[in-house]
Amino acid sequence: MSSGFARGLEGVIAAETVLGWTDSAVPMIWVRGIALPELVTRGFEAAVALLWDGFAGDGLTGPSIATSLGAARVAAFEDIDRLLTDAVGQAPSDALRIGLARLDATAGPAQIVGSVTVLVPALLRAGRGAPPVAPDPELSTAEDMLRMLHGSMPGAASAAALDTYFTAMMETGLNTSSFACRVVASTRATLASAVLGAWCTFTGPLHGGAPGPTLDLLDEAAAGGSRRGCLGGRTCRS
Repeated sequence: MSSGFARGLEGVIAAETVLGWTDSAVPMIWVRGIALPELVTRGFEAAVALLWDGFAGDGLTGPSIATSLGAARVAAFEDIDRLLTDAVGQAPSDALRIGLARLDATAGPAQIVGSVTVLVPALLRAGRGAPPVAPDPELSTAEDMLRMLHGSMPGAASAAALDTYFTAMMETGLNTSSFACRVVASTRATLASAVLGAWCTFTGPLHGGAPGPTLDLLDEAAAGGSRRGCLGGRTCRS
């Protein structure tokens, strides 16, 4: 066995990036030099524009990003029946995987984001036997997703919470999904294929499974439970 072997690529520098930096000693995440707490105050659209600047082409940076994403949601809704085909009735993660697989091979960044933000509420509503709700391009991504999910305008606190979650999860280094996306993209596959590969890693409990137990813990805390730090079915202490 080679002395240079690293199990799981531990200690191997797989890529260099200008997009994000995570320092576990602080702890803090920076996205293109902006500390995450400050980035959250700017909102999801501003964070997307910051990440895409210099990489995604004209019309997908600065103030125009909100218009581009809104227009992409409208375009995606026109194709919602095709995107929902074969996906309804599946588990949410599988349904979204099927929907992503139906994206056109030429789909660009805004089209992919727009399709996901329209497809997720439509899938959840279909699971309740409700029809999809058309997007409003004038709203923010978080506001519109909640409106398309519930059929009414969300409260400011709910929209702000979802916007914060989107922004906080946007760039955390070379995690499993980012790595998978890079591997697929390195073959010169389409962007839609690379994003689909990234999403498939989220279906595994060791990557995409973390939010579920976390939400269970938060729900229990809100209900007055006494467990602390319980994740993944571990024994918990009061």
